[in-house]
This record gives sequence, structure tokens and C-alpha cells, in this order.
Amino acid sequence: MDLSFVAFDLDGTVFKSVGVPRITPRVERALKAAHDAGIQVICASGRPWMMVGSTLRRAPWLDWHVGLNGADITNNAHERVLMRPIAEECASEILERVRHPRTYWNVAVPDAFYFEFRRGRFLLNGPLAHLKIHKWDRRGPIPRCYHVKWIERGMLPGTTILKMDLVAPGKERQDELIAEISRIAAPYGGLEIANMSYGIELTSSGVTKATGLRGLLEMLELDPSAGVVFGDSANDVSLTCQEWTFVAMANSSPEILCAADDLTSSVFDDGVAVWLERALGLPGARSSATTNATAARRRARRPS
Repeated sequence: MDLSFVAFDLDGTVFKSVGVPRITPRVERALKAAHDAGIQVICASGRPWMMVGSTLRRAPWLDWHVGLNGADITNNAHERVLMRPIAEECASEILERVRHPRTYWNVAVPDAFYFEFRRGRFLLNGPLAHLKIHKWDRRGPIPRCYHVKWIERGMLPGTTILKMDLVAPGKERQDELIAEISRIAAPYGGLEIANMSYGIELTSSGVTKATGLRGLLEMLELDPSAGVVFGDSANDVSLTCQEWTFVAMANSSPEILCAADDLTSSVFDDGVAVWLERALGLPGARSSATTNATAARRRARRPS
């Protein structure tokens, strides 16, 4: 199979445990083989580049990072090639007005990440669940990751905000918060909102993993139809129903499974490697978990 690029999500796609940035040797070998074959290897994640884990940060086979759900694109040397921030006035109003018990904000800015931690309210979950808090406003075990008591007091005025996460317990509560945020953001042109299992992810209107990846492909002059993208969760929805082949992990959410072009094994069975080994004819290749007929039925179920 001729491929010009391979893109992949992190948590639930190559990371088996949310918040533990570790990929298996088999997946690493498959991605390295793709790179060595002249294929552009792209990480498309909701994380900033410094939170992808040491293996990926140092990997010579990882060519690009479409980070923060498409708001920040960096190359292998972590040099920024594209940045699409949230309007300062919109971000400030949301941070000021959306304050509720048992919720807290995480905010990504260029080359740093701030998250709230208040004494007696240890609510970390999702991608930050494994962090250990030491002292206020000190760096944690992840480079350039800062703990603050209140986001708006912990950052300098006028700081460029690329992505905002609101962690909130319970699906019903998240739906209420999405409605509130949408009302506030409407006068500013709205925001892109991903309803994740641990909370809500916000980027500027029109900024998604798909638009970020498409912008990178245009810059590289690569044909979008000549690539494959792997994903599993809500912030990967924009990557479905595109020219490229979207492959869902067996552990994907129902909305991803229904929209996928193909299906591979779960993240626990190295699904990305399983698919790439077969597509690239690598030694030890195994068949995909889904037949072509099943993939065709999934495509037929897509809304027109």
C-alpha cells in the first residue's frame, strides 16, 4: 500500500493508559519502519509537544506534531510552524465566568502548560492523572508544566492561549457546561468543543485535528488521500469522513467506530502496529481485525 503519511492519536491509540506516555516496542518499530520508508510520521494529539512523553519527544522517526487539537504544529526539533490561538477576550471571559464546584481549568500556552490545583481539591484525572504535586507554582515532572491555584492569576496578562480544558465530573454536568460556554463564546465566533470522558476541550473556531493536519499536508504538498490516520475518541471525530483512510482502534468510542473506514486491534493489542505491518508488508504482519466487508458496512452507515 502506497502511503505518504501516517498520523496517530496518543491516549487510547498508542498509549494504553491515559496519562502514561509510553508506547510499546512493537508500535515504535512499525512507526520507525514507516519513517524509514520515506513516509511522514505525524502525531495528532490534544497534548502540547512537551507532554507527549520522552520516547516521542526524542524519537528521530517522528517528523511532526499536530498538537493541542490542531492549535499548535511543531517539527521534529519542536520548532513551531503554525499556531492558532483562542481570542484573548473570549478566553478571559470564559475563565472568569465559568466557575463551578468540583471543576477546574487546564490551559495550554506556547511551550508551557498550566493546570489548577487547590488545596483540599485534588481532582486531577485524564491526561494529567499521574502527576505528583510538590509545591505551588513549581515545575512538575513534565517539562514546562506549572501548577497554579487559579489559572487567570498564574499567567501573565495577554498570554496567548492555544487550548483550554475544563475538567468536570459526570456527563450531565459536562453537557450543562458546554451549553454555558457556547453562549459565552457565541459573540466571539464560537469555539470548537470536544466532549471527552474526563472533561471538555476547547480550541478556537475552526481549529481541529483535521484542519491542523490538513494545513500541515498543504505545507508539505502531500495528497490527503494518500495517508492513514489512527484514532479512538471524541477529539478525533474531525479526522473521520476525510480523504485519508481513518482507522479506528477496537477500543474506540461508538461514534468513532461508526465513522471509521477501517478497524484495527485495540491499543492493548498494538493495533497501530498490526495495521501498519499488514499495509507495509513488514515481517510478522497480522491480518486486520476487520474485513473489508465490515469496513464497507461502516462507511455505508455514515450520514450523507
